[in-house]
Formats: sequence, C-alpha cells, structure tokens
Amino acid sequence: MTITEIKNLSSNIPAITDATELAKFDSTSTFAEKITAENVTANTWKDFATANDDIQVTWANGATVVYRAVGGTFALSGTTVTISGLANASKYSVGINGQLTIGPEGNDAAAAIVNIRMGNLVTKQNPKGDWIIDFSDKTDEAGGSEINLKVLIDWIKRNTGDNAVAQLPAITGEDGTAKNPEDFIILFKDFYYNITQKTFDFWVTSKEGQTIKFGSFTIKKVGFRVTNIATNPTLYEAPKS
Repeated sequence: MTITEIKNLSSNIPAITDATELAKFDSTSTFAEKITAENVTANTWKDFATANDDIQVTWANGATVVYRAVGGTFALSGTTVTISGLANASKYSVGINGQLTIGPEGNDAAAAIVNIRMGNLVTKQNPKGDWIIDFSDKTDEAGGSEINLKVLIDWIKRNTGDNAVAQLPAITGEDGTAKNPEDFIILFKDFYYNITQKTFDFWVTSKEGQTIKFGSFTIKKVGFRVTNIATNPTLYEAPKS
C-alpha cells in the first residue's frame, strides 16, 4: 500500500500523483493524521502553499483505495512538506441512542429509566472511535439513568405475584426516621462498556439531597463504583515531599 494521490479540495490545483514525490512521505503504508515529506521538489508544491487548506490524501493498494483522508492543513517549509489534521473518511461510524423505561403502569412512575447510546462515533471522549455501549447517556439533553428501588420492587412483585417483603437492611435517615434502601433513587453517574478495549465503569450514587445515617456518621450521595480503568483520585491529597 502506498500514497497514490494528494489533492487540494478547495481549488483546481492539479493533484499530486508523482510516485517518486509521494514516496518521500513518512507514512506511506497506513493512514496517519499527520504526514511529512523531506527533500521534496518545492516547485511541485508551490501552488498548494498559496491555496486554502482542505487537503485530501489517498492510500491505495493497486487500484483499491484503502484510506481516504480529508480536511488536512498544508505547510511548506523549504523542502519539507507537512500535512496535518487529516481525518479518516474511509471509516464509517454508527450511533444509536434511545430511552428504555421499566415498569410504568398507568400514572405510576417508572421503576427505571435508562438512556442508552451505542456506536463508534468519534468524539472528544472517544477520539479513536472505539465501540462503546453507554447505559447512562447524558449527551444531547439526555438525562442519564436512574432506578427507583421501591417502584422497581413493587413492579416485580405485581408481575410475579410474589407478596414476600424484600429483606433489605434497615437504616436511619438524617432526620432520625426509619428508612430502607428501597426508598432511594439511584443515579447512574457512569455505566458504560468499551467493547473495543474491554473496559467498563459502573458508578452509581443516590440522588442529590438523599442521605443515610449510621450511628454518628452521615453519608451523603451514597454510592459505589466498580471499574477496570484508572480513575482520577481527586479525593486524595498529594503526597508531601
């Protein structure tokens, strides 16, 4: 595979197809966001230097185009050409999103609201275009995901015909009244699985304003987190030298 053509899409400048000139670039066998060529024939590239930027680079295997990159910025310094900011336009991306509700009946609140987004769209959070399933989508005004434990338990009981009382540990609210874990609405701060990297982050917390008290200890925004990626330890003080 080699670079077979470099073209300025913003002008009528003839495309560069000279195999000798194109072979001078440092990434001839695979797509790269930035490519550089040393000892070029400056006169070959002089028209590119005065035109608006929108450079297309094509990598091909014989007559078969493998990569087509667009949006590049061109720079000529002496006999060195640098094309940067290329975006791979030969890779298709897919995005699917929606909302799943569990248990709403009549005017009942939903037991669970799950905003889902999956795909391999390239974003600031996913610059490599990995395949990701996000069960706590907050983009495009999506409200994330939450579970109302009490409503969920009641919905399950109605649908199974089971009248047994869920055995959950009793706790005391901040105001001293008895509370049970099913009284809490649980928010998903993060709940995603990166299919490409096989990494995940499952992070839930209780809704703002809900607290529980164990003896002399009051815990706000109760939650837990399970992940196999490094996290930012913002709660820890930097070691003193």
